[in-house]
Amino acid sequence: MKNKIVKTITFLVIIVLFSNCETKTHDFPPLDKRYWTVEDFENAVNEIMYNYKVEEEIPTFNNPETAQILNKILDTNNFKVILSDEELGLKYRSEVGERFFQSWRNISNRYSNLDRKDKYIYENEHIAVNNFGLELQLYYFKIGNDEIISSTEDPNSNNVKDVINSNVNTLISNYILHLDEINNENSYSQEGKKQLAERIDTYFSKVVNEYPNSNFDNLKRKSELFIKKTNSSEIKESLEKLIKLIESKNKKEEQESDIEVSEN
Repeated sequence: MKNKIVKTITFLVIIVLFSNCETKTHDFPPLDKRYWTVEDFENAVNEIMYNYKVEEEIPTFNNPETAQILNKILDTNNFKVILSDEELGLKYRSEVGERFFQSWRNISNRYSNLDRKDKYIYENEHIAVNNFGLELQLYYFKIGNDEIISSTEDPNSNNVKDVINSNVNTLISNYILHLDEINNENSYSQEGKKQLAERIDTYFSKVVNEYPNSNFDNLKRKSELFIKKTNSSEIKESLEKLIKLIESKNKKEEQESDIEVSEN
């Protein structure tokens, strides 16, 4: 009888240990930290990318237990508090921005899966992750250009200007890639399409206002094409506002150029 009890206890202990291994919580940085460092961000992204089983649901906004994790990952203050700190060196901030950017690219792919009806499985998360990336790139590219300017003897040289313009054109091209998401508008719900329109209003206007003298012809041309293609009135309206904004910047630049010519 004694041996039987011992065997039973041993069996129960094994079951408990096995159960604990199966239900072990995922390892994320502390959620009560005011801001996550780039290391925290990388660790959290890697946890989602590589330590969730196929049958497990990755963090979503709909799950109260994991929504706080995703909200913390997508808190733009995590990178803004570092990239905006002028007491930190430009080289350091540029390197940190690069690390945020690379990790963001990884997680953006994680939430882009479609179901059998070609609908986004994680629609809200997919939109939020990409909005995070658009905001991040505004800071990341600006710091990169600031670093180039600060490390050269002649910031006004043609070579430096060419590099800066090339970087800005890359940024604009990256934004155009996000505009191409309109091609997939049938993969979105009506609410998702509204969020795409809000993205255009918020982030695309930011990049135009940040670099008003840059060449936005390709963005304008792509917007004009999508106005004809989209079936969403919200997206169409946002594209029309974006085109007007670009045209107003172009007109202002032409006027300033005419004034310079007349003064000379």
